[in-house]
Amino acid sequence: GLTPSAPISPTRLGAALACPYQFFLTNALGWSEAKDAPDGNEVDPMSYGSLFHKVAEDFYRAHGAEFVRRKASLADHLIVATKMACDAFDAFARGYPLGGDAIHVAQRERLVRDVETLFEYDWNSEAYEFVDVERSFGEDEPVVIEIAKGPVYLRGQIDRIDRMQGGGPLFVRDLKTGKPKPRGRDGGFDVGIDLQLGVYALVTEAMAKKWKLSVSRGIEVAYVYPKGY
Repeated sequence: GLTPSAPISPTRLGAALACPYQFFLTNALGWSEAKDAPDGNEVDPMSYGSLFHKVAEDFYRAHGAEFVRRKASLADHLIVATKMACDAFDAFARGYPLGGDAIHVAQRERLVRDVETLFEYDWNSEAYEFVDVERSFGEDEPVVIEIAKGPVYLRGQIDRIDRMQGGGPLFVRDLKTGKPKPRGRDGGFDVGIDLQLGVYALVTEAMAKKWKLSVSRGIEVAYVYPKGY
């Protein structure tokens, strides 16, 4: 992230600042803990997160504008989303070792619950105008953010961008399938929790002209944790 030839993602930047030593071991030296082979009882967290993001992206690419504008009913959208989730899981499971039909069904239902939870939350959110899903940045040329110590070069993807009601601020959201990370009692800034969202806001501001977005009303950010599991 210190040179244009080696941009860093907001996720990795947060990891570097949260624990520089661990980041050095895993990213500079390439060390990592040995991964256990799938036990067949559930989909591993990384694969599940990728699958969940794929279903969300596919749905919003096809139906995001209509969904955010509340066209049709939530029930109608959930029928479409459920079918997409089931189809995506069945295709994924053909190449993933799960221990039998019962586990396959349970894990597919887990995905459906999480997808339903996401869309129920989104239906009741203040998002009013859909902008994009999985918006890439820094692929051809890194996004440059100036800080006190010098420039940081970034690339990555923003899960969701919407416009809030009444021509309000942009609403940037990041989807998470892991356990929620509640704040401490003081509610202060936590690098491990807050940095990623802050960087997404800075990137959106830096790219607003190119993306033809107005940020005059500000940018709001949030993590979304589905809780269907």
